[in-house]
Amino acid sequence: MDKHLERKYKDKYVSVKDIYKSIKSDINNISYTNFYSIVKTFFEELIRELVVDKATVTLPAKMGKVYIKKMLHKRAFHYRCNVNEVDNNGKRVVYKVPILNDYYYKVVWLRPKKYKMAKLMPMGFFKKAIKKELEIGNDF
Repeated sequence: MDKHLERKYKDKYVSVKDIYKSIKSDINNISYTNFYSIVKTFFEELIRELVVDKATVTLPAKMGKVYIKKMLHKRAFHYRCNVNEVDNNGKRVVYKVPILNDYYYKVVWLRPKKYKMAKLMPMGFFKKAIKKELEIGNDF
């Protein structure tokens, strides 16, 4: 399979390692491992406040607010793409999967205009935490 099909948007994002490289001269004596653990701990705490405490979190340095919003589905199906399967024409295989519940949850970041291109990326961690809360009966 072609590499460009696997990670189509990878070049649009900045990794933690890239951020560390760009600011390491400003943060003396902090290794990448320590920097990564600080970032990870921040997101773990953010997820806990958003998902478990169901709070609206005001970010530092006037970066805006983050909260989770419960939204009604507007379509009956998801389209799932299997990145490991390719059809006879060399295109990815897409499956039509029915949506089994009426709601989905979205992490909303109300941010200043200067951060309009920024994204919160650990979405997998958010999804796992939301799923865990829903399993124990806590809704938003």
